[in-house]
Amino acid sequence: ALLIITLLLSKTSLAEPTFSASSGKTQIALLELYTSEGCSSCPPAEKLLGELEDRGLPSSAVIPLALHVDYWDYIGWKDEFAKPAHTKRQRRLGKINDLNTIYTPQFLLNGKDLRPVGLIAHRLPSINQQIAEIKIDLSASYTANDTLKVRWKIEPALPASCRIFLVVTESNLQTEIGAGENQGRTLNHDHVVRSINQSAANSPNDFVSIPIAAELKRNNLDLIAFVEDKNGRVLQTLKLPLH
Repeated sequence: ALLIITLLLSKTSLAEPTFSASSGKTQIALLELYTSEGCSSCPPAEKLLGELEDRGLPSSAVIPLALHVDYWDYIGWKDEFAKPAHTKRQRRLGKINDLNTIYTPQFLLNGKDLRPVGLIAHRLPSINQQIAEIKIDLSASYTANDTLKVRWKIEPALPASCRIFLVVTESNLQTEIGAGENQGRTLNHDHVVRSINQSAANSPNDFVSIPIAAELKRNNLDLIAFVEDKNGRVLQTLKLPLH
């Protein structure tokens, strides 16, 4: 009997914690930065992204994402965080914004081109004061095989044309650059998008399993959820720290 009790206690102590968060009544903004380690103009933009909290812009007001694009890789330095999917999303948002070209660094606030980025302090209040059209509930836990199991719930029901994006980000990253415009520099990265999962948001609740690569450090990970309509309009954003 003592052995059984000991084993039960051991299993309980090893259980992975469950993280959870819910969005509030007002809207939280989404700030996307399209960036590249091959772009010499990008480090200052990434520095700003990492300093939002210090600048009085907490995650209760705006949630940042750093999406590294791959179209700078040709100049000699391959950005390890760059993904074609990030470039594809930037091109799609560029068309929505009637832009003739995409570029780095580019900031988008709730899917709208933001130039100059200093305008964020003026545009945020009008977003944060809006009553949110939806509520997002999130819960997440790690499974034994380094997979993140995420459950989400959206109220009220949405049409099938709306999409929910579940994004894993990692902060406190450093890269020593060996070629390209930033050759010889050590770059710091925060809020780097490591994976994006998207699905139709018309189901009132659902769950997904997201593989977490071994090199990702759990203490630096966050889960970001945001919902878009078919025109790229962001309906709500939510951050769930995974640590």
